[in-house]
Amino acid sequence: MKKYILKKPIISLLTILFTIISSLATVYVALLLQEVIDLATKKDFNQFGKTIIIALIYFILLGVLKYLSTLFGKKMIQIITQSMRTDIFLGIMNKNTNEFAKVNSADYISLLSNDIKIVEENYLLPMLEILSNIAVFVGTLVLILKFSPIVAAYLFVALFVMFIVPSLIGKNMQAKQNELAAQYALFTKSIKDYFSGFEVIKSYNMNKFIKNKFLDENKELAQVKYNADKLLTLNATVSDVLATVSMLSVIFIGAYLVLIDNITVGALVALIQLSSFFVNPIMIIMQSVPKIKSTKPILERIESNACIQNDNISGSPATYENEIILNNVSFSYDSDSEKNILNNISLRFEKGKKYAIVGPSGCGKTTLIKLLTGNYQNYSGDIFYDETSLKDLNRTSLNNLLSVLHQNVYLFDSSFHFNICLHNNYNVEEFREAILSSGLDGLIEEKNSDVHFLVGENGANLSGGQKQRTAFARSIIRNPQLLILDEGTSSLDIKTSRDLETKLLALKDTTVISITHKIDESILNQYDEIIYIEKGSIIEHGSFSDLTVKQGSFYNFYSNQLDTIPDKVLVN
Repeated sequence: MKKYILKKPIISLLTILFTIISSLATVYVALLLQEVIDLATKKDFNQFGKTIIIALIYFILLGVLKYLSTLFGKKMIQIITQSMRTDIFLGIMNKNTNEFAKVNSADYISLLSNDIKIVEENYLLPMLEILSNIAVFVGTLVLILKFSPIVAAYLFVALFVMFIVPSLIGKNMQAKQNELAAQYALFTKSIKDYFSGFEVIKSYNMNKFIKNKFLDENKELAQVKYNADKLLTLNATVSDVLATVSMLSVIFIGAYLVLIDNITVGALVALIQLSSFFVNPIMIIMQSVPKIKSTKPILERIESNACIQNDNISGSPATYENEIILNNVSFSYDSDSEKNILNNISLRFEKGKKYAIVGPSGCGKTTLIKLLTGNYQNYSGDIFYDETSLKDLNRTSLNNLLSVLHQNVYLFDSSFHFNICLHNNYNVEEFREAILSSGLDGLIEEKNSDVHFLVGENGANLSGGQKQRTAFARSIIRNPQLLILDEGTSSLDIKTSRDLETKLLALKDTTVISITHKIDESILNQYDEIIYIEKGSIIEHGSFSDLTVKQGSFYNFYSNQLDTIPDKVLVN
C-alpha cells in the first residue's frame, strides 16, 4: 500500500497536512466555548461582541479547511484505487494462458470490483479517519492537561479500557472480512456463469433450478455479510457505551472541581466539549483499526496479482526464415502427473509449407498448437524458431509473426471493423482484400457498406458462420508468416470451408498448420505433410498419397471417418 500512497506524493502530503490542520482547528471550539461562557458569567458585553466576530471568522476558516481536507482525501483515494485497478489488470493480462486459466475469470472480476471497494471502505477511509482523529486527540490532550490534570488522568484510565476491545475481536473481524471477500468472488462467479449460459438455461428449461440456486447463493452472501456486520456492530456498540460513560464521568468530575472553585464554569463546559473530542477519536480509531486489519488477506491477494513481470517485452526477437523444430517435446498440464499429454514429439515445419495435424479427439493436437504459440512454457525438450529457443523469444514479436484461427471464435462487443483490424491500422485495400477472401462482402452489402456496425456481445448480431469468417479475415489481414487453424472452419458448411481452406493453402509465403477432422480428400491432398497423432504421440507423417498407400494408422482413421459420413455429403 505504501507505493500507492507515494504514487502522487504531493497529493498525499497535502491530504495529510490539511487533515491535521483542520482536525486541530476543530479542537479550538472548546476554547471558544470557555471564552463565551466566562464572558457571559462576567457580563462583559464589549469583549462578548469581539468574540462573536472571532467565532464567525473561525467557522469560515474551519469550513475552508474541512473542504480542502475532504477534497484532497477523495483525490488521494481516487489515485490509489485507480492505480491498484491498473496494476491488477496489467498483472492479470501479463499472465500466460496456462496461469490465467488456473483461476476462474469471475475471481478476476471480483478482484477488480468487490475487493477494491472493500479496500476503499475498510482501509483507505478508516486510515484517513485515524489520521484525523489522532490529530484531534493530541490537540485535545494538550488542552485537557492545561485545564485539569485530574480529568486527563481519568481519561487515560478510560482510554486503556477502550483499547482492549479491538484486540479481543480484531482477529475475528479479519476472518469474517476474508470470508466475505471469498463469498463475493463465488457469487460473482455464479452470476457470470448464469449470464454466459443464458441460452442453455432457456433451452433446457432450467429457469426454476437456476432461480432456486440463485436464491440460495444470494441468501448465503447476505448471511456472510450480516455475520461480518455483527462484529462491526458489536465493536461500535461497546465503543459507544464506553465513550458515553467516559463523558458522563468527566461531567461529574468537572462539576465537583467547579464546586471547590478549582476551575470556572467556562472551563467545565470546555472540558465537557474536550472530553468528547478525547473519547470520540479513540472510539473511531477503535472501530477503524479492526477494519484495516481485516483487509490484510485482500491486500495480499491484490499484491499477488498486481503487475506480474511482463514476458512480452523481454527476450530475443522472433524470426521464422527457415524452420520451426521440435526435439523430443513432452508436456503435462499437471507437473505432478506421470501421464503426459504429449510424448517425445519431434517435428520440422519448413517455411511456406502446409501441414495438417490429424487424430482422434483428446490426442493432444490443440496442446501441440498451444506449445508452438508459446502459451505453455513448462514443457520438456526443445522448440526452436530458426535457431532460437521458444523460451528465449520476445512474446510480442512471436505474436506478430503468427495468426491463430480458433474453433471457438471470440468477438469483442465493438464494431465489425475493429474485430477484424484489432486496433491496427490497415489501409482500405488490405481491409477490402480480407473481406473478399473471407466471403464477407455479402454481409457488407447487407449493412449498406457500413463496416462499423456493432457485432454485439461475442458477435451476438452475427451468425456462427459469419463469426468464423470474421475470425478468418482477422487472421489473414495480418499477412502472417505462420497461420495456425485449430478447427478454424468448423462452423462453416463443407463447400465454404473447402473454398476458404483452399485459399489459405494457396498462400505461397505463409506456413499453414491446420488441426482438422475434415476427411475431404481434395483438401488433404493439398497439404505437403499430414501428421497423425494418437495418445500424445506421432504415429505417422507424410503426404496424403503416401499415407493412404501405406494403409497404416492414418488410413484406418481416415477410412473410419469416411464410413460415418452420409453419401450425399461425400458427393459434395
